[in-house]
Amino acid sequence: MRRRRHKKFLADPSVAYDQDKNERFVAWKCGVYLERLLSRYPMINNESMTLLHWILGPDIEQVLQYVTAQIEDLQEDDFEEEFLQCRRDPDEYPDTIVRILRRLPQKKHSRLLRFILRVLKQRIAALSRRGRSDIEKNMASIKKMFKLTEQETEYALFQFVTTAWKAPREFFDMDLDCKSFAGRRYIKAILKVSSEQLNRVLRGTLARIGMIDFDDNLDLGICYDFLDVFQDPSSKVGSTKFFSRLSPNGVPLEYHMVDREQTNHILALLKKRPKGSTHILLYGPPGTGKTTYAQGIAERLGLPAYEI
Repeated sequence: MRRRRHKKFLADPSVAYDQDKNERFVAWKCGVYLERLLSRYPMINNESMTLLHWILGPDIEQVLQYVTAQIEDLQEDDFEEEFLQCRRDPDEYPDTIVRILRRLPQKKHSRLLRFILRVLKQRIAALSRRGRSDIEKNMASIKKMFKLTEQETEYALFQFVTTAWKAPREFFDMDLDCKSFAGRRYIKAILKVSSEQLNRVLRGTLARIGMIDFDDNLDLGICYDFLDVFQDPSSKVGSTKFFSRLSPNGVPLEYHMVDREQTNHILALLKKRPKGSTHILLYGPPGTGKTTYAQGIAERLGLPAYEI
C-alpha cells in the first residue's frame, strides 16, 4: 500500500482560544462526528472526553461545572483535591470527569451525556460561523476534479482529517479502529450512511483512483500521495504523481494502420467545442499503437496530451 501513515502530518491545533480557519474547520467537523457518535453510542470514557476537550477548548469548563454540581449534591469532600489538580493542569479535565462519573449514581450518567451533547452542539454552532477555510476550498476542487458524490466527499474528508490531525487520529483511528472492518459501524454513525451506502463509497471512485486503499492489515486508509493534493490540488506534487504531460512523439498519423476516413472523423469531432466533453475510446492489444496514435491526434490539433 502507498500510504505512509506517520511520516507527514499537518500542524495539530492544541486546545486553545485562537485557531485559524483550517483548525476551526477541523474542530467543527470533529464536533459533528463526535456528536453523531455519542448520540448513537453513548460512550463517556477517557478517550472520548479527551477529544471533547480538544474540540471544546475552554468550553470544557461548562462540563466540569455541571459535574461539580452533581458532586455537591452528594456532599462528598474527597473530590476537592481532584478539582484542585484539574485547575492546576487543564490536561486533567478528561480524566477528572471520567473518574467522577464512575462515582456518580447510574441515573446521573444519562443526564451528563445529554448536557455534554448540548454543550457540544453549541460549540459546533459557534465553529460553523468561521468563514470558508482552505481545506473546504481544496475539497471542493477535489470533488469537482474526480466527480465525487457527496458521500464519497464526506468519507474522503473524514479519512483526511483522521490521518492529518493527531487528536482525531488517536480517537477515531487508534481507539475506535474506524479504518478496520470492525469499526465500520462507527463510520456509519459518524457519516450518517447505511451499510449499502458505505459499501458503494468503498467500491466507487475513491477506490478506482487509488485515494483509499487497504494496508497489510486490511485496514482502509487514505493514500499518502493524496495528502498533498488535499493541501493544494493545483500543486505540482499532485500533477506529477497523477498525470504528466506527454511530449510530441514524432510518429505521423498516416503511419498508423487506421483508416484515413476514421482519422479525419476523429479530428473533426475533436475540433468542435461542445459544452460537454467528447470521449473517444481506442481499443486493442498492447503494443498496437493506441498511445502514439492519441499523441498524434493531439499534436495534429495543437493540443497538450497527458498520461494519467
